[in-house]
Amino acid sequence: VSTQSTWGHSFLKKHPNEFIIIGDSKLILKEHESYYQKGDEEEKKEQAKIDEPIVIKLRKYLDDHNDDVTVREFLNYYKDENADVKEIYIPRFRDMEKIIKRHPEYFVYDKDGGKLGPRVRTKGTWIPNEPTNCRLAEKSTHNLGKSEKSTCTISNKTKLPLDDPENILVKEIVKFLEDLTKNPYQGSLPSERIQNCLKTTHSELYKEIVGKRYNNQWHTFIKKHNDRFDLSLLGEENRSVWKIRLLANDSWKKGDELEKSNREYEEKSMFHSLSEYLCEQNGTCSVDQYLTYLKTKEETIFFQRPQRGDFVRFVRRYSKYFKYDSEKYRISLIQKTHQLEHSFVYQYRSL
Repeated sequence: VSTQSTWGHSFLKKHPNEFIIIGDSKLILKEHESYYQKGDEEEKKEQAKIDEPIVIKLRKYLDDHNDDVTVREFLNYYKDENADVKEIYIPRFRDMEKIIKRHPEYFVYDKDGGKLGPRVRTKGTWIPNEPTNCRLAEKSTHNLGKSEKSTCTISNKTKLPLDDPENILVKEIVKFLEDLTKNPYQGSLPSERIQNCLKTTHSELYKEIVGKRYNNQWHTFIKKHNDRFDLSLLGEENRSVWKIRLLANDSWKKGDELEKSNREYEEKSMFHSLSEYLCEQNGTCSVDQYLTYLKTKEETIFFQRPQRGDFVRFVRRYSKYFKYDSEKYRISLIQKTHQLEHSFVYQYRSL
């Protein structure tokens, strides 16, 4: 039960053998103390089971995103990753904040994170945007305190031999950014995309350099070579994206603008395609049903057929127009707003 009055507290404190006050307002009987403690322990164990998969995912996500992301960005990622998984707990925003605060051994919560809202950072390893700095060791402080040790084994001033494996990896990144099949617009590319490709195509080299020399800190490695690459955090559709570009490429901005223009065109074309298909299907269809339909239209559609996860994220971005049922994996057209966007899409098709 709860007690709020000052008189109540004074009275209860005179009878410590009968009552126990918990915090500012909770009260239990002394004889029930063992039951309370047992219940509290069980509740903590149950909460730890719920937190565990989310904490694991968040630690990995931070590791891949330079130890600094918005809470909303991670939540959107976690929802998309588990869009097709039944009976999994997806926390609300405030619950996610509580999970972060319950694990101060791993995370630092920053409620004043800027325009995109509160941020979460890896405890003891995040450093404010300083391109030449390495991540701090576990014993260092989050802010501007002194670090006891740096996990980066090579300083920015160290000149590597030409045949050093690190130079080979640098050349592979340059090739990737210059490759017209991988970077057709010759602008900047998402850091995570380059990283994942290198992990696949040059796994041993990646492990040797990024894994061993840089303690698995991809962005620390990129920043070390700031004479070749620029690493920037760019805002895009309510989330921040780390992008890499070649410093030698003076026309990267035009490439980025062209890529954005074409991406928007393809997205609006897919919007139109999905809207038309839903109208033909009486306003609703399953995710797999539409993706199967696209296989028969690959020569006539104005966009590349998306992967399942990417398509679900696309539908969710247009929640004003489409309703997604994550339990049945079905999409429904919201008729009232359909016509407004429908005419707008035709402008793109005429380009």
